[in-house]
This record gives sequence, C-alpha cells and structure tokens, in this order.
Amino acid sequence: MQTDFFRKKSWIAAVGCLLVLFVFFTVVYAAFLGRAQSVWLGQSFYFLLSNAEHVEAGAYDAQFNGGAGYLLEYGGNEYVVLSVYMKVEEGIAVQNSMADKAEILQIDVGRLYFKTCEEKRRATLYQSALNCLHGCMEVLDEEINRLARGATQQSALRILGILWRQLEYLSTAYEESFPKYAQVCKCASEQLNDLLSDIVYVKDLRYLLCDLTTDYIQICADFSL
Repeated sequence: MQTDFFRKKSWIAAVGCLLVLFVFFTVVYAAFLGRAQSVWLGQSFYFLLSNAEHVEAGAYDAQFNGGAGYLLEYGGNEYVVLSVYMKVEEGIAVQNSMADKAEILQIDVGRLYFKTCEEKRRATLYQSALNCLHGCMEVLDEEINRLARGATQQSALRILGILWRQLEYLSTAYEESFPKYAQVCKCASEQLNDLLSDIVYVKDLRYLLCDLTTDYIQICADFSL
C-alpha cells in the first residue's frame, strides 16, 4: 500500500511538472509571437479539379483534353488539376460549363508573419517580391484566357516574351536577398522559354500557372505561424 501511495504521489508530481513546463513554453511562445511582425497579403487561388478516380490516368486525360493535368498534393491528398484561377467567378463559370462534375479547391494566403530580426528587416522586400510574382501570374492567366478565346500566336508570343524577361529579372534581382523566391522565378522563366520555342499551347500554360501558384503558396507558407 505504501509503495502504491509513493508511486501515485510521484505520478502526480510528474504530471504537475509537465503542466508547469507546458504553461511556461506556451507563455514564451505567445510572447515570441507577440513580437512577430505581420503584413496582410490576402490572395486566394481556385484549383479546378478533375473527377478522375485514378490520378495518373486522370492527368493524362486532362492534358489530352486541353487541361493542365497537374498533380497537386494538398492536405494529405493528391489531386489532378485541370486549371487554376485567380478569380472565383472564372473558376465557377468553367465549372458550370463542364459536362462532368468537377470540384473547386480554394487555397487562401492571408497574413504573412515575420518572426526573426532578419525577416522583419526584409519584410517590405518579401512583400514586394511576392506582389511582383502575383502580377506575373495574373499576366499568364490573362494570356491563357486570350489564347483560349482565339488570340493569335504572334500576339501571345509578344506578351509572353515580356513575361519571360520579367521572370528572368526577378530571378536575378532577388538571388541573394530572397533565394527560394529567385529559384522559383528562374524555373518558371526556363519553362516559359522552352514553351516559346514552339507553338504555344493553352494546356502547357495552364500547367505552368499551376506550378507557379503552388510555388507561390509554399513560399508564403514559410512565413506562417
């Protein structure tokens, strides 16, 4: 009986210590977050998903029919993306026009949190860079819409050439100050340059926009709590 009493007492003491440590680290973390600097980005993206049961076959079918066929991993699930939209109205319009039922996955990027001294010092730089990249994505989105509506290859090549140069510039301008971002811009510029060497297809631009969008979301996730 005495042994059980001491065991119970030791167990209660251990639980008490754990609770004290939990409260201590909670207070320290709350104080740390209280000193974090934040900015509102407020961007939303709308991924139109294929209803295919098999991912690989669904990606092939999507590309064959003019879709991106992009494989997206999100929330522990894997999806085949037909296209991504900057405005919800565009996504819903395409969704309603489809014979087969398709879902829209909305991913939001809200507030960015800068926690370290270095991040705080470069907060304006990060925000400006991300806004520039979002602007490039909007241009790409508009060119996808123009080509889908029958725009000429010549006009598309002219605008996409300007976009390629902008991505090239961003990859160089932020190479030292924002390396991960610069690498994303470099990869996008290389992909776009490859596309410009031949006939530009809408499905390829859709794939590139999906790729850029997921990269954008992942960069922003580095500044989440």
